[in-house]
Amino acid sequence: MVPPDSNLAKFDHLVVLMLENRSFDNLLGYLYEADRPQQFIGRGDPVFRGVTDRTDLWNEDEHTPPRRVSVHRAPYESPEDMCQPFPDPGEEYLPHVNCQLYGADDVREPGTLPEPAPMSGFLRDYSRVVRQETQRTGVNLDPARIMQCYPPEAVPVLSTLARKFAVSDEWFSSVPTQTFANRSFLHSGQSNGWVHNRP
Repeated sequence: MVPPDSNLAKFDHLVVLMLENRSFDNLLGYLYEADRPQQFIGRGDPVFRGVTDRTDLWNEDEHTPPRRVSVHRAPYESPEDMCQPFPDPGEEYLPHVNCQLYGADDVREPGTLPEPAPMSGFLRDYSRVVRQETQRTGVNLDPARIMQCYPPEAVPVLSTLARKFAVSDEWFSSVPTQTFANRSFLHSGQSNGWVHNRP
């Protein structure tokens, strides 16, 4: 029973929209590029933590010497633009997500991983995926697309919902891995220890 003076009593409906294979930055990182949220509920300064004017969001590529590739606006003029990144980035915790978060495929001893994760291996890991796709199809693809984020006009429905209702800029998966473990967390609050879709 919800107490009548609780904020929960003000809700008529709660809608949970669970999407797949997208990050907060990729879909809503530029949501408040020119203004600020009308309302703020959170910790600390009332700042929207998106990607606008950020200089700290970059990964190094595989060139010698490595070059920095910063987060940047995704094109959205063509249907192909809206299907990026293609091919899909690797989703399995090992080796893909560990590389994306920590810049290395190996799993170090517990307690030795940097906190917070440096998020330094997205481009390195995606370059590996793109190489495999190029070998398979012969089509050259740009791994830097993994660093693109859509502006609000590219995702008008999601952007409107986020502005009119609410969105959390602390948007994380329960398990940094594939679909089924995260769906399990949504429905039951745990994945029974599973971090992969199989078996």
